Amino acid sequence: MHSAGSHLSKEMLDLIKSIGDSRSKQEEDKIILKEREYLKTKIKEPGVNAKKMKEYLLRAIYIEMLGHDAPFSHLYAVNLTQDKNILNKRVGYLACNLLLSDTSEMLILLVASIQKDIQSKEWLEVCMALNSVIKFPNSTLMQAVFEPINKLLEHKSEQIKKKAVMCLYKFWQMNPSYVPDINDKMKRLLCDYDISVMAATLNYYLEVTRKHPENYKDLVSSFTVILKQIIEHKLPRDYDYHRFPAPWIQVKLLEILANLGKDDQNSSENMYEILTQVLRRADDTGINIGYAIVYQCLKTICIIYPNQHLIELAASTISRFLSSDSPNLRCTGINGLALIIQINPGYVMEHQQVIVDCLEENDETLKKNTFDLLYKMTTMENVQVIIDKMMKYLKNTSLESAGKKDILNKITELAERFAPDKGWFIKIMNQLFVSFGDLITDEILSKLIKLINEWESETDEEEFKQFTIDNYTSIIENISNLPDSLVKVILIFS
Repeated sequence: MHSAGSHLSKEMLDLIKSIGDSRSKQEEDKIILKEREYLKTKIKEPGVNAKKMKEYLLRAIYIEMLGHDAPFSHLYAVNLTQDKNILNKRVGYLACNLLLSDTSEMLILLVASIQKDIQSKEWLEVCMALNSVIKFPNSTLMQAVFEPINKLLEHKSEQIKKKAVMCLYKFWQMNPSYVPDINDKMKRLLCDYDISVMAATLNYYLEVTRKHPENYKDLVSSFTVILKQIIEHKLPRDYDYHRFPAPWIQVKLLEILANLGKDDQNSSENMYEILTQVLRRADDTGINIGYAIVYQCLKTICIIYPNQHLIELAASTISRFLSSDSPNLRCTGINGLALIIQINPGYVMEHQQVIVDCLEENDETLKKNTFDLLYKMTTMENVQVIIDKMMKYLKNTSLESAGKKDILNKITELAERFAPDKGWFIKIMNQLFVSFGDLITDEILSKLIKLINEWESETDEEEFKQFTIDNYTSIIENISNLPDSLVKVILIFS
């Protein structure tokens, strides 16, 4: 530890060690509060040199990072951004970005540093200033730096150009009228020779294609060409993750294509080939990031204008996740089938038994997602099996009362909608009342009473009434402690 932090004082190292050694939140808070009072005094002493101030600000970051305020350090953070030493300046900007809020009065003082550094010939200083613009994109700051940032879009450094694009996007988010020609700028930067600059524009396109896809249909071919270049490994290896090409850029491009292809057959047809290639290449990797791309590809396929071959390929790919030993992959498989079922339930039904078995797993997220999928795939043919599994799940789940009530409402809804006969429905409802009486809402109680009254008038009244009486008599004879909700039903029909 000493060699790694040799530039830090013994006081700083002792603070870090004491925080790491604390055994409770109370003990940690005691250390931090003591440190805050000490630092409050030391930072205000006259003649504190830049090196010492840098350390004080790092200690202030520790204080705020662990949940306590250190407002006394904010002015000194701004002051350090004006230091001539680039390392000190860097800590000053870091402290400002981490310690100041969007509404801090200190931001006015920070503007002067940003204005100066954004026009510096030292690219590191420009990057530091741009980072703060991205963090605090208010109207005052925007007016002060908009023109210099516009010029930086032509800068020779790809790092600076990328951050300038991000600033432009932030300004547009704040108020689109501030950047009236943003479409032209972004379209040009989308074709930039540097990949990082191109990738920075995708945040903008993801948002605008979600809101107004009709205005960007002409860019479908551009996005598919970029995606093709990525999966063919034409990007620098710096963008690989576990030898997989630029996965986060792929995800954004797939989301954009989904926005552009929704309810649009013509645009979607121009995507089918590239989506097939992306899906197959990602599926061949056998690594987690590949599975993530498979899932994102599936989401896109299910959103755009449907293509039979693509849906079959996606269903076949995603269904294999269900046989994985990883709960995360099985959960992804369940979520994927939940998307496919909205297009064609037939692709999901063949995996019904595997899906039902997932309710027996120990992973709570997997069980919850499986429940939601079973709810969507219930029919008259499988309602009895699915509700039986759902009731077991409800009995064993560790969810809070609100979550259990939601499950109970869904079981009630499915039992009513797909009941093979009225007698089966009554028996299921009685089981729910007996086992989960404390979760029964007035709405469920009223619905049951209303249905029984309606059925008595529709069928042979005496026969149906006798059936309900026999049911409730059996319950009274076999169960000593009846829930109040069931007692109310029995009293009404006795």
